[in-house]
Amino acid sequence: AAIGISEAIGAEGKSEPQGAGVINLKYDQAKVVAAIKEKSPAYQETAYEGVTIFTVPEEVTVLEEGAAPKEGEKPMFGAFLDASNIAVGTEPGVKAVIDVLKGKAESAVKNTELMKQIKGINKTSLVWSVFVFSPDQVKKMAEGMPMMSSLESLQALTMYVDDKNKGLQI
Repeated sequence: AAIGISEAIGAEGKSEPQGAGVINLKYDQAKVVAAIKEKSPAYQETAYEGVTIFTVPEEVTVLEEGAAPKEGEKPMFGAFLDASNIAVGTEPGVKAVIDVLKGKAESAVKNTELMKQIKGINKTSLVWSVFVFSPDQVKKMAEGMPMMSSLESLQALTMYVDDKNKGLQI
C-alpha cells in the first residue's frame, strides 16, 4: 500500500487534506463491487479519463447499526486501476492517482525534496513514511502552536518501524 496526502485550501480558507491510498492485492472486482453495494445501496459510478470511479455517499457510508454519520464526514471515492491495484480516498486524490497513471501528471519520484528524504530511509522496514514540509507549512504550524517555533528549519519527518529490532525510528 502507498498513501499520498496533500493540503488544499477550501472555499472558506480552511485546510482540507486531500489524498489517496493505492492498495496492491489480488481481488475479484465484481465481488468487491457487490459487497460495497450490499453495504451501501447508494453506490455510484462515474468515468474519469477512461477509468471508472466509484463513490459511496456520506449518508450511506458503512456505520455501526443505528449510528448516525459523523459530522463533516465525506464520501469515499475509489477506482479499480488494473487487475491488482485499487485507489481509495478523496475525489481529488483518486483523480490525481489516475492522472499519474495516464501520464497527465508527474509521479512523486519527480519531487526532488521528497526523493532526497526517501533516499535516506530504511525502505526494507515493515512500514515507513516520509512527510515533506514547505517553509510556509512550517510557518503556519509555528503560528498555530507556539511550541513549534523552535522547529522553523523543519524540512521533513521520516518514520519507520524496525521490525527486526522491534523499534520505531523517527
